[in-house]
Amino acid sequence: MDKKDNLSSAILIFLCLIAILAGVLISYAWLEFRSAKWPGVYNAWGQLADNADLRAIIRQFSDAKDQTGIPLLIKILDQPDYEIRYRAIDALVGLKAKQAGPRLIKLMAEPGNDIRFKAIESLGLLDDRKSIPALINALKDADPMIRGVAAVSLGKLQAKAAAPKLISLMDDPHYFVRESAVCALGIIGDKQAIPKLMSILTYEDHYLIRRYTVESLGKLNAQEAKSQIIALLQDRDLGVRYKAVIALGKINAQETIPEMIKLLSHADFNFRKYAAGALADMNARQAIPDITKLLKDPDPSVVAVAVAALKTLGLTDRAIEKAKEGK
Repeated sequence: MDKKDNLSSAILIFLCLIAILAGVLISYAWLEFRSAKWPGVYNAWGQLADNADLRAIIRQFSDAKDQTGIPLLIKILDQPDYEIRYRAIDALVGLKAKQAGPRLIKLMAEPGNDIRFKAIESLGLLDDRKSIPALINALKDADPMIRGVAAVSLGKLQAKAAAPKLISLMDDPHYFVRESAVCALGIIGDKQAIPKLMSILTYEDHYLIRRYTVESLGKLNAQEAKSQIIALLQDRDLGVRYKAVIALGKINAQETIPEMIKLLSHADFNFRKYAAGALADMNARQAIPDITKLLKDPDPSVVAVAVAALKTLGLTDRAIEKAKEGK
């Protein structure tokens, strides 16, 4: 019986030694594989290499659009160096690596607003809809830049669930947050924002917010804001006037067609360009002769918009070419 017990113990010890040896060999093989697959990234102990090597490997994956590097790039986000993580995030965005979403969400909770800002911005660029709840939560952050960039990303994700929170942010004390919320709501397309957007134009002084408010009303096809936007054609701010022309085309303000035709001969090339686009949006075929004159405009961007407008209004490429030649 003792001999059998001794034999069993010897076999058990032998098997344990085999398992340990196998583990060592597997670990060594993995290190060799990683070194061959990602040279310069891991040192002899399997640790990530120094920053100079990491910059090179990040650039390598980014330039080559190499999807096989995504797991490593996600791993690099654990590095303490801000610049390295920043570069890795840019590479992941360039590779459209949605699988980086969970790690980026974790970065939103880390100290340091710069890396948090970058992570939030990147979630919008990656079109990671799973991040929407975390981004909505970030709208309550103490830092206005974090609230603002979260609004921007929610807009890019067209997150309708965020609309009520974004509407409330249009009264935020920081202009960047208000601006971001206004833009996001226009992109999301939630019409419940229209009354608040109209109200903003009666008291908001910041020129950029007023411009983006008009733009969002146009995107939302806010028919109830038509008269308000028409009045903005005389606004003190040039940018607001530009946005008003574009918005009136979007909401199909047919009563403004005569005014838009007049703008086709405006001294400011931007008015000529935006009026041509607006007339095309309104399907104003009566403006074809006046838009045709823009084919000889000295500004190339005006000519390009005129060509596109005429195509929208039903002219063929051949007809447009003849008009350019004066035939």
